[in-house]
Amino acid sequence: MNSNSKSNKTKPTLRRSRKVGLVAVIVLFLGAWYFFGTGGKLDQNSEESLFHSVELGSFVFKIVEPGEVESSSNVDVICEVKSRNSSGTVILEIVPEGTWVDQDDFICKLDDSELQNQLLKEQIDVNDAESKFIQAKADLENAQLALKEYESGTYPQEVKQHESDVFVSRENLRRS
Repeated sequence: MNSNSKSNKTKPTLRRSRKVGLVAVIVLFLGAWYFFGTGGKLDQNSEESLFHSVELGSFVFKIVEPGEVESSSNVDVICEVKSRNSSGTVILEIVPEGTWVDQDDFICKLDDSELQNQLLKEQIDVNDAESKFIQAKADLENAQLALKEYESGTYPQEVKQHESDVFVSRENLRRS
């Protein structure tokens, strides 16, 4: 009974695997026929759509197929200058599209008038601060000279004069 039930189970499995194999071969045959078309030859129309000879001219921005097209390699160029009062930076000059550029090549010129005005204002502030510093330094030197003159010449004379006045006043007080 065991050997009989074993042979019954293997027969349907063998039939099923033969059917799956036959279906797979048919699908492969149909896929090859569809992919390669008529004997592996491309018709003239599809060859033109795949290849085009290179020629110098303007680039036409025309996409016939639906979907999205992306470049294989992109380099993002980001303006890192923070503008205070405006929402962006105006581009004054830019290289034509399709121009090959290397590192450190000119790409575009941005409007720097706001930055130039800010630089001028800051330079004026620096010059003003430097002139105030020079004036304060001169005032300090004058004050130090006046102090030195007062301590070495005027102050001792005034002290002697006041001591003399005190002495004379005491003498006058004693005599009276």
